[in-house]
Amino acid sequence: MTHLVLLRHGESLFNQEGRFAGWRDVDLTPVGCQQARHAGRLMARAGLELDLAFVSWLRRARRSLELALEGLGSPGPPQAASWRLNERHCGALEGLAQEEAHARFGARVVEDWRNDLETPPPPLEPGDPRHPAHDPRYAQLASGDLPAGESLRQVLRRLQPFWEQDLSPRLAQGQRVLVVGHGVCLWGLTRLLAGPSLPRFRMPNANPLLVSLGPGLTLAGLRYLDPDRTLPLP
Repeated sequence: MTHLVLLRHGESLFNQEGRFAGWRDVDLTPVGCQQARHAGRLMARAGLELDLAFVSWLRRARRSLELALEGLGSPGPPQAASWRLNERHCGALEGLAQEEAHARFGARVVEDWRNDLETPPPPLEPGDPRHPAHDPRYAQLASGDLPAGESLRQVLRRLQPFWEQDLSPRLAQGQRVLVVGHGVCLWGLTRLLAGPSLPRFRMPNANPLLVSLGPGLTLAGLRYLDPDRTLPLP
């Protein structure tokens, strides 16, 4: 039996302020840095060994990986970054405080955008400075790959090539993999692994989720390493 460890980044500045972060490249708070180091210590106490680590292109995830490996206290595994692991793009909600978004669009409408599988938030206009087309890091990507606002279904489609080409072949070889990213995308990877019957769930910041895998990459179990700081699992 092999395993996959999913780690949502530590508390970010936008988490602290109650803002929709999406693809906005915000850093960790001091608390988030402490959380990320502690996540590494939790993995060390659990005796987890890692062969490879994947991370998104966003600063809060990359910094969390760096600090978690410090906390792990051993030479880190090889690392690879993928833009496909970036958080769900929140469209017109990017950077807004939740109260501001509720006042502008309506609380029920905003919650539908957040939770409905098919309904995306309003997309950003191409000229909006928040659009990823204005970020030089994404200049090499095809314009059709750049999201301006995503539904949960669109996030799953974005993740599918990463799952098929990068992650699942390594897990099938028995490699032990850490993925450091963001709540929606980590849920998406779990759903791609487990199938469409897996319901939506949310992950706490920087609490490693150990995904145990059986033959044929069947889902054998989900367990947070810190049982005192969890959100419900399916």
